[in-house]
Amino acid sequence: MNANYLAILLWVGSLIAQFIAYMVLAARQRGRDEAKMAEIEECVAEIKELKEDAIHRRLMIENIATYLEAKNGITFRRM
Repeated sequence: MNANYLAILLWVGSLIAQFIAYMVLAARQRGRDEAKMAEIEECVAEIKELKEDAIHRRLMIENIATYLEAKNGITFRRM
């Protein structure tokens, strides 16, 4: 009879230990995933900033080219 109780206790204990191990591993993986997502968000923000800077510079070059064409009659090839 005591062997049955011991077997049940070990079985329940192993289930609890598996659950705790799963929760610990899941928490570690979630931490890694959150760190990767934060890094991706930083990269997306930097790419957006670089695109805006490229558009700003393209418009600035276009304005200078238009001014030179109007003022001096110089013509530029457009991209």
